[in-house]
Amino acid sequence: VPPAITVLEYNGNRTNIPALTYFNASLRVEAFTSQSASAALPSNLFTVTGATDISGFQSDTNGASQRITPAPNSNGTAITVQVAAGKFTDAAGNANTASNVFNAIFDDVAPTVTFKAQAGSPPVDIGPFTNKTPVVYTLTFSEPMRAPTLTFSGLANFSALTRVNDTIY
Repeated sequence: VPPAITVLEYNGNRTNIPALTYFNASLRVEAFTSQSASAALPSNLFTVTGATDISGFQSDTNGASQRITPAPNSNGTAITVQVAAGKFTDAAGNANTASNVFNAIFDDVAPTVTFKAQAGSPPVDIGPFTNKTPVVYTLTFSEPMRAPTLTFSGLANFSALTRVNDTIY
């Protein structure tokens, strides 16, 4: 059986592999195999696009995983990381299969948000505050968001956000 390899964001959790990761600082990427390689994974294991500088190369003590830190070319850059088939073999001489493709987008620009009262909500004459209820807002973000968490100081009866799509709640 050919050894399989998985590429994911290195965060200590090898079970949650999102389809796309956004990051705004250092990104550590890990490739790991649960099968025994015939030797430590090679240093040229990764195929990376969208990053010109790959640093932080680190291999674990048993050679079953490696980590890198790709530096993106610029804001909005899509980075892909993959391990091609045939990069290493197991003890029986079987070459590995190709890994999944890990996708990330570098984003160091803070999002903006627009609040707008939905039709049928009581008018809000002075700023966003009213003593009439309910007031239903649409929040539109300037870029896709991952389950934003909002807190409103002193606001009673606040209900949870309902996701319409990645930018509208």
